[in-house]
Amino acid sequence: MFNIIIISPSFAPCTLVSAARMTSLSEYLLNKGYAVTAVSAGRWYYQDELWTRKKPDGIKLIELEKTEYYMRELKAKINEVFLKDSYDVCISSIGPYHTQYFLWKLCKKNKIPLILDYRDPWLFYPFYYTGRSIKIKIKRFLLDIISLPYELCSIKYASAVVTVTEKNTHILKRRYKKHASKMVTVYNGHEDMSAFVKEDRNCEYSYSIACAGKFIYYNEKAALDFIRALNTLNEKGIQAKLIHMGEESDNALELLRKNKINTNNYQYIGKLGYDDAMQCLCHADAAVIIYGSKEGLGTKVFDYIGLNKPVVYSGILPSELGEFISKFDNTVIADNEKDLENGLSRLIQNKIHKLENMPSEQYSRKKQNEKFEKLIKSIVEF
Repeated sequence: MFNIIIISPSFAPCTLVSAARMTSLSEYLLNKGYAVTAVSAGRWYYQDELWTRKKPDGIKLIELEKTEYYMRELKAKINEVFLKDSYDVCISSIGPYHTQYFLWKLCKKNKIPLILDYRDPWLFYPFYYTGRSIKIKIKRFLLDIISLPYELCSIKYASAVVTVTEKNTHILKRRYKKHASKMVTVYNGHEDMSAFVKEDRNCEYSYSIACAGKFIYYNEKAALDFIRALNTLNEKGIQAKLIHMGEESDNALELLRKNKINTNNYQYIGKLGYDDAMQCLCHADAAVIIYGSKEGLGTKVFDYIGLNKPVVYSGILPSELGEFISKFDNTVIADNEKDLENGLSRLIQNKIHKLENMPSEQYSRKKQNEKFEKLIKSIVEF
């Protein structure tokens, strides 16, 4: 079977969301009989993260040692690995985007087909400019201009370019029209959720809504709208509470207090590993996403889908995420406090606990990994 090398700065046992996609793909390929080597940044690079994600059995994992010259050492390590073995395909998980400056050259030199896997857009992505000072925006724009030839060279050499949303694929197709045929969409997808069982809840509130990950980071206004709507419902006797698990640096409580908003219906339970977070979500009645971009889907929405939880979206409209969520049966999609209040009231008073009445596996990681394997075979067997 084929010999695959994956370059992914975050990889198991790191529990960051950015490690999930390539760790899952590696496990899938190994189970199919492929040989898989992964090169990651190592624990020192993400030293404040949890390290509980299970490494795939049979993986050859190479981690960088601590260095002040990360990009230089990463390039040297990849070159060293390429010289020690022959590979049928190299998959590069981006961002971070360091490898875009040199990986295509190393692959070309060693005659290794390259698949670029964009977890997020790199250049001229509006989210990177939103809310920044003029000075930062100009600096970012100039850096994007300087990096544009590198992205072009990387895409020109690549055998395939994968993105995680249809709009991101469309953006790259429009930018690099000559190479549009290389570009495909493979969603992030959700893990096998069968191990997580919803048990009887021990909660004083009749309805709990969970948020896994960042709450205020992407869109402070949308977060405040959601809490205000929740507070209004509680004042009317419609009990509900937000359970937030994620980074302490999110500073949600500080923002609520600064805006003189009642915090009684917001509960922060700390940073959890993936399995613990999913089990916590199992106990919730619904799940919320706060988002601040017109493009992108994020990753938590797929976890919510996998657990079949009603999804509440508070953020910019129209947006790709809002449009995507609207496909499902039981959702709330809003960009203002009043619509959130009405939507939440409907979920709570009708005791709605499921996203879909007839859930499917269409968005599972297994299905997405099958698409990735098909792509790999089309390149190697060409």
